[in-house]
Amino acid sequence: MTDKRNTLNRMAGAIGLAALWLIQPAAAGSDGPVQTAQFIDAAKMSREQHPKLVAQFGGAYHDPRVRKYVRTIGNRILQKTPMRGQRFIFTVLNSDIVNAFAMPGGYVYVTRGMLALANNEAELAGVLAHEIAHVTEKHGEERVQQSVLAQLGIGILSGVLDSDAARSVATVGAATVMSSYSRQHEFEADSKGVQYLVRSGYDPRAMATFLNKLIAEQRLQSTLASREGGDPKPSFLATHPRTQDRVQQALQQAGGVELEGRRRGTADYMRRINGLYYGGDPDNGIVRGQRFVHPKLGFAFEVPPGFNILNGAAKVTALGPQNSQIIFDFAPRPKGLSMAGYVRRAGQKLNISRAQSIRVNGFPAATGSGRIQTRSGTHDVRLVAIAYKPNTIARFLFVTKPQVTQRYSQAFQRTTYSFRRAREGGGQPLRLRTTRVKSGETAQSYAARMPFPSHRMLRFRTLNGLDSNDELRPGQWVKYVSRR
Repeated sequence: MTDKRNTLNRMAGAIGLAALWLIQPAAAGSDGPVQTAQFIDAAKMSREQHPKLVAQFGGAYHDPRVRKYVRTIGNRILQKTPMRGQRFIFTVLNSDIVNAFAMPGGYVYVTRGMLALANNEAELAGVLAHEIAHVTEKHGEERVQQSVLAQLGIGILSGVLDSDAARSVATVGAATVMSSYSRQHEFEADSKGVQYLVRSGYDPRAMATFLNKLIAEQRLQSTLASREGGDPKPSFLATHPRTQDRVQQALQQAGGVELEGRRRGTADYMRRINGLYYGGDPDNGIVRGQRFVHPKLGFAFEVPPGFNILNGAAKVTALGPQNSQIIFDFAPRPKGLSMAGYVRRAGQKLNISRAQSIRVNGFPAATGSGRIQTRSGTHDVRLVAIAYKPNTIARFLFVTKPQVTQRYSQAFQRTTYSFRRAREGGGQPLRLRTTRVKSGETAQSYAARMPFPSHRMLRFRTLNGLDSNDELRPGQWVKYVSRR
């Protein structure tokens, strides 16, 4: 378990990371000076960015059995590639976002959310093979060389509170993994990935079945977001533009391969992911719809309807409609400085000239607003500083486009005043449970167990890759979400 003080320190100084979301990369083919990008040592960049990226996506998942399992599969595939014998770093990120990505130099990442969506070892192997192919084909290096982010300054928000973490993370490395691959790169990664799967003994058709799951997951998130009037969470398909036609074409290129008897590994996989945290966890905090609660640090707050909470080890970001955002973190509390004084000092780079003292559920606090210019345009910002503990400030940064600032004013005010202490140890995390279907059990009976307020059947079918007409069979492996 992470030490409580370390957890608090890790969340400190992170508001500047908003630059990663606020500053959008220019298109690869756009005009502008990009010549210096070619001098970047991509592998060195990856080494430097690795710990920051891990922290940004919630840290590494704690279960050593899951981590070893993923590493074993990754290395099995790696030995069938041109980079066999080289050292790759396979990391399971403690994030419920369904995503995976790779960095130059052999850094491959897969999220806990991605593991929860896959139904067998071959599907996970397909994801890893795809990401390994991005490395072997040097797509990351090309992306770095073509990106104007290679010369991007930190931007005004990244230095808003003089955050060393912000200055070091808001670089080409972090920004690159946020941007999407070209369709040509994606097809090459699928083609090579299929070859690697075949050579490793896996059923390459798993790459196509898992793409169907990714599409279904994207539809689910869109459904859930539209219910609240917001935008869906960032997804794997947003940064990896793929279609079934291209995946099928990649499979056809591996023609002549005997597919029967190839490894899918359903039972092994289901046993390994049983008990996986689903959503949040006690160390990094738990998301319950619009509510975020951190049992270990003992606080909670709520974001407006339509905002999706993305939980990281250093900060909590809520993304809303029309590029509205809420960024929450902790910061050290300067000795002898009032909250109004803190807002005035910290807000100088946000053009905040005045601070208003307030109280938030018994905590001394202050707030101030300003308007700034970034590479993605004009933004209104509001900074809220709350004296959470004698040496710790809790901070909210609310960011909107000027045309929608008034619309979200009251909603952001409610978020501010929703911040309160929560019982330490409270907020039971959800877990993924796997089992074989018994006679008489149905999709309806499993969906009824799911602790969600809406769309239980859609969630269950998406989690298991089931169509609306699919019926469960006795002995079939299924996943469901439970509080125990």
